[in-house]
Amino acid sequence: MAKQVSYLYPNMPSTIVEEGLASKMPLIFERFRKLDATSFWGAKEDDHKFLHEWFLTAEESDVSKLTEVQGHYNRRYRFMNNVPLNDSNFDLKFNVLLLDEEELLYVTERGKQTRKKLSKTRWVWITDYALSTETVRTIAKGGRARWKVENETFNTLKNQGCHFEHNYGHGYKNLSNVLAGIMLLVFLFDQILLACNKEMQQAFAKVSSRHGYLWQKILSLFDEWRIGSLESVYRAVFQPPPKTRLIGSV
Repeated sequence: MAKQVSYLYPNMPSTIVEEGLASKMPLIFERFRKLDATSFWGAKEDDHKFLHEWFLTAEESDVSKLTEVQGHYNRRYRFMNNVPLNDSNFDLKFNVLLLDEEELLYVTERGKQTRKKLSKTRWVWITDYALSTETVRTIAKGGRARWKVENETFNTLKNQGCHFEHNYGHGYKNLSNVLAGIMLLVFLFDQILLACNKEMQQAFAKVSSRHGYLWQKILSLFDEWRIGSLESVYRAVFQPPPKTRLIGSV
């Protein structure tokens, strides 16, 4: 993928975001580096005990820290460059970023102090990007974006109406791949419209930001109405046309 992106966009650097399981395989790192692709990976303590011990017990002079409060969140960054991956691959070094995020008490829209359980979360990433007080916020956002890709893309395709894992019985080779490609293309256009089209944004908000219910609602409109444009479809979701009288009513 990185090689393909580099070929299509030679002036655009490639960045790979991966989960913690992949970061246990050194050969993947070496391959990406040969492709001139920068990366950052999840690095759980159970998977990288050597790296975590090295990082957390390092001299204070070798470690940098940054603390900030944004909204009702307190974020503490701890980072260090040139940390060995493990004792078997000591020469393979990465930069390590740890983020502790703690939710603070806040006042709700009704003017009352929140009563919900406040969250505390820790993330750790390893990356080729040089870490500094100027870059850690951006790197952390990139690392957290993997969760959004996993849940707002893959989970939507699999569990919210697209049935991406199902090939509908249309073969196991070329045709099933074509159908999967069309499904991804439709999803891409859906995301573009959601980002740019005001009518779709209002329709999406009307169904409480649930993709599956929005698509069901749109499909039902095609069964009952003559459709003139996509805008009219989305508008009918948040401004339903008047209902006709029931058959047999007086």
